[in-house]
Amino acid sequence: MKRLRHRSLIALCALLTLGTIQSEASSLIVSQDAGPIQTIQAAINAAADHDSVFIQAGHYFENLIITKPLSLIGIGEVILETGDSASPAIMVTDVDGIVIRNISIIGAEDGILVTNSSGIVSGCTILDCDTGIRISSDENHTVTVSDVIVEAAGSGIGLSIGGAGETIVLSCALSGLGTGITIGGTARVLVVDSVVEKCFYGFSILSIADIRLVNNDIRHNSTGILVTEPPFEWTQGSLTLLANRINGNSSWGVSLCASDGSEMDVEAFSLLAADNVLMGNVRGATCPEDLVID
Repeated sequence: MKRLRHRSLIALCALLTLGTIQSEASSLIVSQDAGPIQTIQAAINAAADHDSVFIQAGHYFENLIITKPLSLIGIGEVILETGDSASPAIMVTDVDGIVIRNISIIGAEDGILVTNSSGIVSGCTILDCDTGIRISSDENHTVTVSDVIVEAAGSGIGLSIGGAGETIVLSCALSGLGTGITIGGTARVLVVDSVVEKCFYGFSILSIADIRLVNNDIRHNSTGILVTEPPFEWTQGSLTLLANRINGNSSWGVSLCASDGSEMDVEAFSLLAADNVLMGNVRGATCPEDLVID
């Protein structure tokens, strides 16, 4: 009976501790029209770990720095335009548990810069930035990007993914960019149910660790997917293409060639492909022609 009572007391203490941790998380509201907090950075500075910062509709001119786990959530039309266009609109460094949701970002060097951090970016619109979202993390971090729109007028990069971490891209739309998604380093990347269109390169893959492209529309670019020779030694890995529609690109659908059509000296990697559709690519479905993409 004493042993059971002792275990019950331990369980009760654990529940009370968990309840205390959860109750300590609070919400802060940013409003340009009313309330004590009128800038987003002031709310971030005042927030404790795991707090939520709710941003009311408005046009904010700030560069945000986040170094603690929290949720940054726009309510209504929240537009973030950088005060310093040479710096990221939002910079996240060494954070596990960041959430950025429903914010529109305009005209920054990097819309969102994520370094050695884990978390979620969702529901954001990023316009006319040099790079929409730049991710560089070590192997212990995972970043999920979902329902994000990145657009520009013919230049810039939608998503730049490097380092050695894991990035998951879900239901995103990237359009009008120099490159839709650039992948380098030893990053592990999964892209699902996304649209990459009207870019010079849909995907530019500089090195391969574990890259999986599943059920995407890669269309009306110059080249749909370019696996290019990097300026450093290749990382061996696998590229999986499953049920993608790679159509209407003005050059090749999938290319391992230089722009003049000559084959590049790339080291072997594992290419796994099934149930893809490649139609209407002007210079051909693949380069070299004997590259088989089912």
